[in-house]
Amino acid sequence: MLYKENTWVRIHQITTRADNEAETWLKGYLVTPGKIGDLVKVKTMDGREEKGKLIEAYPEYFPGKGATFSDPESETIEYNNKNRRL
Repeated sequence: MLYKENTWVRIHQITTRADNEAETWLKGYLVTPGKIGDLVKVKTMDGREEKGKLIEAYPEYFPGKGATFSDPESETIEYNNKNRRL
């Protein structure tokens, strides 16, 4: 499935510096459309643009101890976006 721009997603990236490698998982809005497994660009909540492998769309929130919430971040994201415009 092709996900459109502005879809809330999670990406995975590996940063290599000298002899050190670090994995990062980030959430953000798609800047470039893509499918799971594609290299995409996202815009994070703090405005940074990052590239990585698309892992999932509409990621769930896992607070721990077996609890899951299907999409609790959508309301928070919408609220934050409205307040940033003020």
